Amino acid sequence: MTIRNKLVLGFSSLILILLVVGGLSWKYIYSLGQKVDEITQWKVPAVHLAVDVHAGAYDATIEQLRYLLYEKPEIHQRAKGVLAKMDKDLAAVDALANKFNDQNLLAQSAAVKRNVIEFRSLYERGVGALLDNQKAVATMVQMGKSVINEADQFALKQEQEYAALMQQGTTPYSLNIKVQKYIVVNKIKSLAYTIIQHEKQERLYKDRKYYQMMQAE
Repeated sequence: MTIRNKLVLGFSSLILILLVVGGLSWKYIYSLGQKVDEITQWKVPAVHLAVDVHAGAYDATIEQLRYLLYEKPEIHQRAKGVLAKMDKDLAAVDALANKFNDQNLLAQSAAVKRNVIEFRSLYERGVGALLDNQKAVATMVQMGKSVINEADQFALKQEQEYAALMQQGTTPYSLNIKVQKYIVVNKIKSLAYTIIQHEKQERLYKDRKYYQMMQAE
């Protein structure tokens, strides 16, 4: 073999090696690029969304407890906003999972959505029950005030009639009847005040024993 043929053979072998190495390098670089894209477009966004959903669950729980404590409508609205954001985040999770055909992520998202739906239902039922209780309490307080007002008017009437009988010189029996009526009216008035007090204690301390005491009265 001549020197020329040896040089040609050596150069050809070098070219072949460079092509093989270049091809393998390109393959690995392409694969690495896919992995990077998978991380940046799929895994990382999925983690961020999962963190947001997890934080939303804590926020919703906190707003639930705050509403039970303060019963303010703005707290209820904040809780609804938190749940709405969780719905939006879970929809984004589903879109991401469908894009990359991640069945495991879809299953996890579906489970969380079921929990969110159940939580929302229970929360709204709890809010509804508290609102109904507020209306019932307001009605009861108004009726208690009406009873006290009527008792005050009736007691005043008994006092006036008693004074008139004293001036007329009536019998002790008639005077005693007026006195007994006055005593009964004041007992009713006292009970009405006690019931209103127990109602306020039950709302303030969230203790059902005051409700039982109110029923006993």
